[in-house]
This record gives sequence, C-alpha cells and structure tokens, in this order.
Amino acid sequence: MNLQSKKRRRFIKASLAVPLLSNLPRTISTANAFAGDSFLVPQNIQQELFMIYGGYANSIVSTDRLKLKAPDIAENGAVVSISVAGEKGLVSSMAIFVAQNPKPLASKCTLHEGTDLAVGLRVKMGKTSDVYVVAQTNNGLVGVMKTVKVTIGCGGG
Repeated sequence: MNLQSKKRRRFIKASLAVPLLSNLPRTISTANAFAGDSFLVPQNIQQELFMIYGGYANSIVSTDRLKLKAPDIAENGAVVSISVAGEKGLVSSMAIFVAQNPKPLASKCTLHEGTDLAVGLRVKMGKTSDVYVVAQTNNGLVGVMKTVKVTIGCGGG
C-alpha cells in the first residue's frame, strides 16, 4: 500500500469518528485548577469558550466574588435584564452566555485595569435557560450561573 492510500484511510477513519464523538454527554466537567468547585458548562458554550479563552477554558472554577443578577421568572423572553457586578479590578474580560439560545454568546466585554465591574444588558430568551458568566481574572477563569424561567403570559408554565 502506498503512502497516499494510507493517508486516505486515516482521513476516512478520523471522519467516521466525528459523529461518534458528537454523541458524548452534553456537559463537560472542567478541570479544577484551584481549591474552589469546578464549574460545569454545556458543550455548546464550552466550544465558544475555547474560541475566546483558548486552553484556559478547561480550568473554570465557581466563584462567589461575581454577582449575577437576573430574574427567576421572566414573563417576556423578548427582553430579559441581566447584570453582573463584582470587586473593582477583579475581572479583565468576561463573556455572558444563554445556553438555550441558537447563538449562546450574548455578550463579551473587556474591562480596563481598575474599572468597577458593573455590566448590564438585555437579552432575548426563547425558552427557559441557564445564564452563564465566565470571567478572566488574574488567577484564571471563574464562573457563575443562574437559571431563568421564561413564561408566556401571566406567569404560567
């Protein structure tokens, strides 16, 4: 067998592995780089995190130093207010994700050194979803999450 045939066979084998790998569990456990708890994100958000933060996306830890404010129940999914607050100088950049949206990345921002962390935005949510905030600090990536229930009409299910 010549070299070109071997390369072709390897390519075909690798191509067949992709559909099998896509059936892996949808939640990926991130490595625990610090003493805090590891932070779990869905696979679609994990892919976005790799595009934004590269290899650091494997070492996200939960934190209570970031405060994510979002309604428990949103009666109008077209306009859901979300705000993030934290200590001055804690974060250099952050990304906000809505897991069930077709494009999960809702916002990404970079903060200058010494800036107060106070970011607010309004997002559209088609259905009940988890909202994730992942932020870059001097010690690595940290994250917080909150579930927002979207109802149609008068607070029903």
